[in-house]
Amino acid sequence: MPSDTSNRASGLQPRCKLGKFSFSPVRVFREGDFGLSAREIQTLTLILEEIPLREIATRMEVSMHTVDTFKRRLFEKLGVTTLAGAAAVATAHLAGMALVQQDNTA
Repeated sequence: MPSDTSNRASGLQPRCKLGKFSFSPVRVFREGDFGLSAREIQTLTLILEEIPLREIATRMEVSMHTVDTFKRRLFEKLGVTTLAGAAAVATAHLAGMALVQQDNTA
């Protein structure tokens, strides 16, 4: 997984804001946590910084379609459907809370 130094060099800012608080998803999630890839973590970092998807594509040097794919896959892996859900999972994970996947088949 890229270090904070390589993130800065590639234009990725690893700080995200939740209200008056900030955190780094790069530090919250390690590659493999929730099955997330390094690129999905980078995408999450930029999304949580409220960077527009087109700008994310430019910064990551990929197409919009690829960014949409990263976003869809990371939401699926986190079990969320919204940015708020992704932020909540990141916050809970950072706080060391046990996250238990719910079985919605009942």
